[in-house]
Amino acid sequence: MAVRIGIVGEKNAIPLWDRERKAIAAALAEKVMPALRPTLPGGLLPERYPWCFVLPPLRKKGRFYTGALVKDGAAFYTAASYSWLQEELATNFHIAFWLARIMATRHRARSSDISVQGWLKLLQSRYSPLRERLLNDSYKFSSHAELLLAGLCDYDEIATEEKGVSRMPWPGWPQTIAADSAWLWRQSRYGKIIDSQQIKW
Repeated sequence: MAVRIGIVGEKNAIPLWDRERKAIAAALAEKVMPALRPTLPGGLLPERYPWCFVLPPLRKKGRFYTGALVKDGAAFYTAASYSWLQEELATNFHIAFWLARIMATRHRARSSDISVQGWLKLLQSRYSPLRERLLNDSYKFSSHAELLLAGLCDYDEIATEEKGVSRMPWPGWPQTIAADSAWLWRQSRYGKIIDSQQIKW
């Protein structure tokens, strides 16, 4: 499925998409951020370590939203159908994981020669099979993804592959996203779950 990645805080020239961005920004600011609490004892993760999220549809028969956010309010997101998202989230290295890794690059003076916008474009191409097929290898997300798995922050440097768990704490994940809740979690660069939270909608 082709995806369109939006950025909270960045105006969109297309009015419909801008309304969507404002609705997501409001949902995150009013419902998610006030309830967001790290659940790890001792607060091992820095506050700016990105969260992955899934939001329920914001209107009847609407699509779900998945993406990444940080406590300062910055967020990347994309809209998706329940069936596509369910299949996508069944893997450890899904779109929300990659958006969180891209979010983590914002706090590095220089993580690579690729800008945040460049990363988002590469990731969009990954989910567009036709575009990905036409691209030269040097312009494909898969040719650069390893850079996002490098140490992008202090926690990345100390986290080992053994830290975290490979399964979500919620029974029936990812089918469970159909419930009226926001789902949030943080993953290490190895794809392991290191923090999670459910916020009732």
